[in-house]
Amino acid sequence: GQRGAEVEYLVALFEKDLKSFPDIPVCFSGDFNGIVFKNDTEEELKPIVDKTELLDIFEILNLPLEKRMTYCYFNRINQRHPMQLDYIFINRKFKASIIAEETQILGFTYPFTDTYELPSSFKEKIEMPSDHMPVRLTLKI
Repeated sequence: GQRGAEVEYLVALFEKDLKSFPDIPVCFSGDFNGIVFKNDTEEELKPIVDKTELLDIFEILNLPLEKRMTYCYFNRINQRHPMQLDYIFINRKFKASIIAEETQILGFTYPFTDTYELPSSFKEKIEMPSDHMPVRLTLKI
């Protein structure tokens, strides 16, 4: 229930900002702890897709699902289950403003590089600075 209420608030906030700032790209980003991908969108997250003009930046860039993973769950036998749980949503009106070559999931090698590599084991995951991969969006404004 709480996540559904948070999503409804986010949708209302987006609609308010859209009216107040129609010529400014409005983005929402973060760890949504759920799936927002076509027919697999989780029920409580559907208002983002159904009630707004927001689009996932990786959907706009036609990034295949296997290249948009930001989190890995490892089960008890150390099998990796990658998921996209982190999103940056932008108003579809501004999708042409995205600079594709600078919009990506970043790697965690030190110092930070543009290498995108998911952890291969739970041990590698717990050695990362975060259990989620950071996402970068660059806009031309």
